[in-house]
Amino acid sequence: MNFFPKTPALLLALLFAGQAPASAFVAVPRARGLAARSVDELSRLPEIETDLGTAILVISKTVSEDLYGQTFSIEAHRHVIDILAQNVRVNPGAAVKDVINAVNRVIYQEGGFTTPAVPGGTADEVLLNFVISRRKGMCLGLSMLYMAVAERVGLPLYGVLIPGHIYLEYRDDQSTLDIESTAKGFTANEQYFIQIFSARGKGLLCMRKYRKREIIGIYLKDMALYYVQAGKADKAVEALESSLMMNAGDYEVHAMLGGLLVEQGRTSEAIDPLRNAVEMNSSLSWARRALAYAYLREDRYRDAVDTYEEALEGDELSAAEIANLGLAHEMLAEKDAAVACYERALALTPGQRTAWYGLRRLRPEKKAAVEFGPDGRPRDGAVSYDNPDDWARGLREIQAPPKSVLGKR
Repeated sequence: MNFFPKTPALLLALLFAGQAPASAFVAVPRARGLAARSVDELSRLPEIETDLGTAILVISKTVSEDLYGQTFSIEAHRHVIDILAQNVRVNPGAAVKDVINAVNRVIYQEGGFTTPAVPGGTADEVLLNFVISRRKGMCLGLSMLYMAVAERVGLPLYGVLIPGHIYLEYRDDQSTLDIESTAKGFTANEQYFIQIFSARGKGLLCMRKYRKREIIGIYLKDMALYYVQAGKADKAVEALESSLMMNAGDYEVHAMLGGLLVEQGRTSEAIDPLRNAVEMNSSLSWARRALAYAYLREDRYRDAVDTYEEALEGDELSAAEIANLGLAHEMLAEKDAAVACYERALALTPGQRTAWYGLRRLRPEKKAAVEFGPDGRPRDGAVSYDNPDDWARGLREIQAPPKSVLGKR
């Protein structure tokens, strides 16, 4: 199987015999990075000892086994990266643009790497083992390959995130060059990407320059989304926790982890990551609302009240969330505040169950504004009033917050 039609025959023969020579570009400080075989080992490495290609292959192997039941040799696939790097030939002292052009030639012209004609939005388009074996991948997968080759030839690159995309950037005191991995290494300036992707104003993480360890964390974050799509929530939690080991400053990962734990009913575990998320980004409304819900579930009523009220300052709460706020007030014996919340919730959604039962408990003499059917029950609520004094029923009707962005790609 000839992946690289213009690569010297001797190297190809050695590669597919599993005996490729060690890359001439592998630096001694990265020896531990080359030996790492788990995220835990990767997390203990400093930036200078981290080998990006090895790290992404380690992650890809785990995800490939979990989602596709396929394993592979990290060493054999890393040899492909080494061979690509060894074929990047430039004169000593060459300009950065010449080095980039040489990398482009080896990856796209000689290697034949490209993007899928019709993207499927599946993990195999970004897992590095599939990208290498198929010579095809989407922006994240091709960018990881490009960065891994560039690292071996001494070309340090940053990853730059924009909505739904990643591109690469070289930066020094004299120049800045932005590289599009899905367009055969096309180079442009930042304004090009801002114009094409409308990137400005899309969040605190947008347009940031990410180093190797941070990029590894971002890659793990993306893997968590594929796990969620596959219905493997526990694996998604592990991927997000691993992402934070590599890049603890990513508020999106904290929020996603907390949201996923809430969806699993693990509210006590969700509190810390959700709180971290809103402390890092105060505008993250859904995470704040999920945090309030987690507090309520854990009987931390004052925290729930404070957090719901903070959410109200910048966002509209649903009837269910306002009823939850009322329930927290009720549990703190703040009757008037609880009644006001319950009435407001019922005005928004007649028959809202938490509010209905709360009002029956606190103001049994007062009729709630609810439309009744001929059977004497609320039209919008499939609830039983056979025992109207069962106040605990309302406590069991705590409404979950809106689902997080997990699973939406």
